Amino acid sequence: MSSADDLVEDLSEAGLTSKWGERGDPKWVRIWVRDRWSCVYCNEGLLNHLIGMFSAQVDHLLPKSRYPEYADTEANHVLSCYCCNQIKRDFDPLNVRPELKEAALDMCRDALIEVCRQYIDERLEKKRKILKESRAIVDRYLSRHS
Repeated sequence: MSSADDLVEDLSEAGLTSKWGERGDPKWVRIWVRDRWSCVYCNEGLLNHLIGMFSAQVDHLLPKSRYPEYADTEANHVLSCYCCNQIKRDFDPLNVRPELKEAALDMCRDALIEVCRQYIDERLEKKRKILKESRAIVDRYLSRHS
């Protein structure tokens, strides 16, 4: 058994992909390992805190509603944080890069992830501005009322 297989086995035994602590499914644990236990879109480490681990999701890079033939393909599964997965939702990266439709999914996976990152990051930037402004308002309020 390779060290990667050992890692998957150990993380499965630890219950990584299980909600209630029983043995995790190695199929999903392999995705965690492949994607280095981070969101492929924003690079947030999903084992850095309980909320990240608990809210991690396996996203379909190509939406399963449009590409049911890839719904259960490991190359189409990516590890995502809840926030990025909610932003991406049914976004289809092939609409931006239609020339990749002819390529095998595993051969163009990185390019498709990059398209999704750009799509998500544009939307996250708006949320970051709202967060920054809201945090400043709260800080001003707290400084006046403490």
